[in-house]
Amino acid sequence: MRFLFPCIIVLCFLAICSCSVFFGDEFERIPIDNVCSRENCSVESALIDLEKDEEISLWSDYDVEYEGNLQLEYQIVVVIDEKDTLDMMAFDPFYTNVTINSRSIQMNNHYEESAEAKLCDFTARKTGSYEFNVVVFANQKPGEFIFTKGDLVFRK
Repeated sequence: MRFLFPCIIVLCFLAICSCSVFFGDEFERIPIDNVCSRENCSVESALIDLEKDEEISLWSDYDVEYEGNLQLEYQIVVVIDEKDTLDMMAFDPFYTNVTINSRSIQMNNHYEESAEAKLCDFTARKTGSYEFNVVVFANQKPGEFIFTKGDLVFRK
């Protein structure tokens, strides 16, 4: 029994460390507390300095509760040095290849979803200041679901 406790501590430490090795360390987060509607839409943004060819990954960290079939879409527009606008990127956080800390509960037609989902990798085209602008849209009206958070997370 004496040997078991230190082994558990070491395994927990390795599990925590290995996440950052595989998924990168979080270095920036854009808090998103509202989903855009026709009446109200706010763009959240963050300014990040990147070197040419530097690669980062973009993740969503969401908590949502809904009935039926909810679809979320993250729309991200990147502006380099306040002048060069890249194409808009759109992602559905429910359909990604990599998720961590995922929790899903279904009772009849009621769903509770929570996860961190990798949206994409992003490589800097040139050295500069990158402004990431993000909005989240849904196929349901804001009163029809509970959107606790939907943060856009940056990892290196």
